[in-house]
Amino acid sequence: MNNTNLHHRINLFVSTDDSISEEVAESLIAWGEGRSDCTIEIIPVLSRPEQVIRLQIFYTPALVINGTLIAGGISSPSDLSQFLPADTENAGQ
Repeated sequence: MNNTNLHHRINLFVSTDDSISEEVAESLIAWGEGRSDCTIEIIPVLSRPEQVIRLQIFYTPALVINGTLIAGGISSPSDLSQFLPADTENAGQ
């Protein structure tokens, strides 16, 4: 399977007054810099309550990839990497 054509839509739902959400968001943005295989959006939970309910997000920060809740309550930036997609830009090289 050729992974080089995959494009991931990555959303991080965050609480606005939470230092962990801020740290994880900064880490995600840094991870995504220069990548063409993903689109990243940081979303305050209060701005999209209908999505929070539909996705059943109970804890923030919450990582959603391609419309699927992957993890909620990520406890630190270092924990984020285990949930992110593999490097598809360099696959097969």
